[in-house]
Amino acid sequence: APLSAPLAADMAESRLDRRGREDQSRLALDPYLLYLKALLGQPDRESMTVVAGRKPDQISETERTLLSLAYSRLGDKGTALKLLTPDFKSRWLYRQQFGDFNSPARNTALYLAALAEADPASPRVTQIVDYLGGLMKNGHFGSTQENAWALMALGRAFAASNAAVKVAVTANGQPYRTLEGRDLSVADVGLTGKKLKLTNTGAATAYYHLMAEGTPLAKATKPRAAGLSVTRVYRDVQGREVNLSNVPQGELVVVSLLVTAAKEARNVVVV
Repeated sequence: APLSAPLAADMAESRLDRRGREDQSRLALDPYLLYLKALLGQPDRESMTVVAGRKPDQISETERTLLSLAYSRLGDKGTALKLLTPDFKSRWLYRQQFGDFNSPARNTALYLAALAEADPASPRVTQIVDYLGGLMKNGHFGSTQENAWALMALGRAFAASNAAVKVAVTANGQPYRTLEGRDLSVADVGLTGKKLKLTNTGAATAYYHLMAEGTPLAKATKPRAAGLSVTRVYRDVQGREVNLSNVPQGELVVVSLLVTAAKEARNVVVV
């Protein structure tokens, strides 16, 4: 017979009710949750020890990186470093569009963040920074998770380095400025249309990011499709198609969109 509401409430507060205990126990051992607790200053050391003692086939590489970050937050860099496997296979994964959203960029960034915290002097930090930078396309890494973790990881790697850079900049072959320090930026509309050349004259490795803004002189008018195609039909309120070149001001136009995918696609956003 079903339990009455008062009795069910009493049992939920009682140790006799074991319902949901297994799920709660599994959640308590989740490396991401343990990492968040460490960030909040409320670490669950007992659960961290249990997860850290698991066999290699019982904990994924991304879970290891999250647990490593948690131990670094506690100041235990030795355990944090032991959790990071030298051979990081996740960089060979395909880009997952659902679930955990695993991808080479996101998982490599996770690993870089953990390594920069556990062993900032490791020469592998610079190697991974170079590899991660190669995954950037058109100024970004891809998804929100990839961008966020990459920026956090690069920030931690940068903070771990005390080296200052020295870069000479020329514009159209003429000396423009010499940049010296750790974190430098230049914003100058006078550089518009000029050819820039950066020469690293210091001993440290220098990284740069160039941003240019403006309105294209020639607009792209041809439609294109890259895995997804979008077809638009414009109608009036009676359902008749309208010609956009001849629409009276104030008239209501209804737009019908048809989105077609060449293959299965998840988490699609139409903007």
